[in-house]
Amino acid sequence: MYAFFSDGLVEGMAWMTVNKDSLHYNMMHKSQGIAYIFNHQTFDTKKCLERHGTDVDARKLSNCLEALGFDVLVFKDLKLAEIIYHVNQAVIMDHTNYNCFLLIVLSHGDQVLLYARDEPYNPDEILWDQFTADKCPTLAGKPKLFLLQSCQGLNTDPGIKLVQRPVRTETDGQFLSYRIPIYADFLIIYATFKGHYAFRNRGAGSYFITVLCEELEKLAYKENLLTILTIVNRRVAVEFESNHKDPDKNDKKQIPYFKSSLTRLVQFLDITNAITD
Repeated sequence: MYAFFSDGLVEGMAWMTVNKDSLHYNMMHKSQGIAYIFNHQTFDTKKCLERHGTDVDARKLSNCLEALGFDVLVFKDLKLAEIIYHVNQAVIMDHTNYNCFLLIVLSHGDQVLLYARDEPYNPDEILWDQFTADKCPTLAGKPKLFLLQSCQGLNTDPGIKLVQRPVRTETDGQFLSYRIPIYADFLIIYATFKGHYAFRNRGAGSYFITVLCEELEKLAYKENLLTILTIVNRRVAVEFESNHKDPDKNDKKQIPYFKSSLTRLVQFLDITNAITD
């Protein structure tokens, strides 16, 4: 026996948001979606130094995302229990009228862990594992975006100089349906490659966040998100070199990267100027 819910679906089902062969996600809902920003500056443990400049990143991101039509919620220096609470609130939220979901963490970290104010945690378990299609059905088939501005380890990247080569020459039934994996439609964006430092400036914030916001402001309605992120990768890789008082961390390079199980292109539309009834 199937257990029918009030919306007419049974357990293990979610409403289709776009035709199964569509190249793009449906980005024409009433709102882009909720954007959580977990901003960490101070920590209880002395192992984690104060993250000067993180408020600059949070402010840039908040302004950029609000301009795109996101409902932005910024949380400062949360303990792990508070992070879990707010994540759970997002999971049980009705995202039916949203295009996507975005969660950003600005904190310390390494290859495996992120740091809450009071203790470290595994983002696989605490963050994106909670938003699978079976746990959060109103986000099924929609982009679930996660962005981590944190170190991924202690290594630094010395870079390599590239020199240009000399040029020599020139069903018909109650439900029309299709199944998707529960881990489909995730995009996880890292400020730096695994095992490496992510650099941040006390006054200007992080170069990655600065470039990301600049490119979103220029290209959000012109290019799909993966194209924008590729441009961000190139700019950070080519333009950035660290300026650090520690010689081992000075004059180093940084490369962001992302992991994707997206099944379509994310193309933001200007819903802020859309005419509504």
